[in-house]
Amino acid sequence: MLSAQANVDRARATVEDTRQKYERAKELAATKLIAETDLETAKANHDGAVASLKSSQAAESQAVANLNQAKVDLSHTIIDTPIDGVVISRNVDVGQTVAASFQAPVLFVIANDLARMRVNAAVDEADVGRVREGQEVVFHVDAFPDREFKGTVEQVRLNPTTVSNVVSYNTIVAVDNRDLLLRPGMTATVSIVVRKAENALRLPASALRFRPEGYQRPTGGRGTAASGAPGQGGPRPGGQGAGRPAGGRPGGGVPGAAMAAESGPGGGWGGPGGGRGPAARRPCSCRTRRDSRRPWTCASASPTASSSRSARAWKRAPS
Repeated sequence: MLSAQANVDRARATVEDTRQKYERAKELAATKLIAETDLETAKANHDGAVASLKSSQAAESQAVANLNQAKVDLSHTIIDTPIDGVVISRNVDVGQTVAASFQAPVLFVIANDLARMRVNAAVDEADVGRVREGQEVVFHVDAFPDREFKGTVEQVRLNPTTVSNVVSYNTIVAVDNRDLLLRPGMTATVSIVVRKAENALRLPASALRFRPEGYQRPTGGRGTAASGAPGQGGPRPGGQGAGRPAGGRPGGGVPGAAMAAESGPGGGWGGPGGGRGPAARRPCSCRTRRDSRRPWTCASASPTASSSRSARAWKRAPS
């Protein structure tokens, strides 16, 4: 650049010198003191100096253009980050040549603000229907197993991710990381709160598995008695022949509650004389009721011969 400017200054000086000689030659030629050839030579020298000046000026312009191109190239060697933050990863070294052809290479990975982080959670397709923006999120990391971190669902993305035939959807969780405990790349176990109840009554599981005293699990079918018809027990005390065993009907009643019955004159079911007497007490076919404290039992009233169903009265059995 300086050489081109010096050449321009030299050409200007030459042009000024030849111009003065040409003017002097014209004056002398007018008084016939010099020959015409000398005048022509002075004019040619002046024209040549002017042409050299223009050539030097063109060279100066080219030098200025080359200087500007060099400045542009120099500006490309200085890489500025588009955001302020913390450098997470550096992929190049000082002095390394970086060539960007069709794809710009990654030089640095920068975190904008570590105080505000996001958790990229993979939610299964069976549970993503209950996830909504703004729901509370609780998660843990292996670095701090005893500490619970909280966040908020910020976005549920629609693009599915399939890994080993398992479809999941990325859910973005916003987390406040002012204490800078969380770091990029940590593995988190996330729990999204889809519903919660406050001031709810809690019961021990044993309360739902209560069994009264003397309870036996039903067999599920009618057994065959030793005597009498199938499903009926042996003879009852008091003259009842094919009565049901105490404790309820087999396979259908509620064990632990006795049925109150007694035989009347003329014998009962299967008793002496055969058949049912007119004053025989009919066995109760109702189900036995019970509560958590004392069972309920049914005491049938003495039916008449014409009555089709005995009247029943409920009474509480002794505890």
